[in-house]
Amino acid sequence: MKQYRGFTIVELLIVIVVIGILAAITIVAYNGMQWRAKNSSIEQSVLTYKKALDAYVVTNGQYPTPTTSVCLGEVAAYPDGCYAGGNANATFVSEMKKVISTLPSPDGACFTAWGGCRKNFAFYRNTTWTVDGVLHQYYLIYYIGGGASCGIPTTLEGTYGTFATTSTRGYMERRGSESMCVLALPDPASS
Repeated sequence: MKQYRGFTIVELLIVIVVIGILAAITIVAYNGMQWRAKNSSIEQSVLTYKKALDAYVVTNGQYPTPTTSVCLGEVAAYPDGCYAGGNANATFVSEMKKVISTLPSPDGACFTAWGGCRKNFAFYRNTTWTVDGVLHQYYLIYYIGGGASCGIPTTLEGTYGTFATTSTRGYMERRGSESMCVLALPDPASS
């Protein structure tokens, strides 16, 4: 009599579970790599804008002055604005192009933890915000994902609008896996 050998149901289930675990690990690692790459790109763009704004101040003695906030990048990159109250501004873009020929564009990521769709970065002016208890007007605000901390060393902390230069958390505000990062720009009047 011939005997047939095969796998038992238990052995097959163990193999399926192991394959599932390996697939889950691979997906998580891949998503983490995607966020690291995207966040790195966002922060490189923010640093490019910071350098361009610094150069603009050196040349003109002031920033291209928005009333409150301006999306950073070409107007066409922000058909719906970068967040509530923030829009791209053609005058700001043309002023920035005096010091940088190609403006970095947002990658189109939509950060929704703060309500609506907030895109990567904005130049912000507010005459009531403080840094370490001193009134300060000019900021770069950007968003990153994947639960990451802000990678630019001078990121502010504290509470929104009342910032501190203390650097313990690595982000200004975090909601879920999205982080808001805020950088103070030098005040041209004090430079």
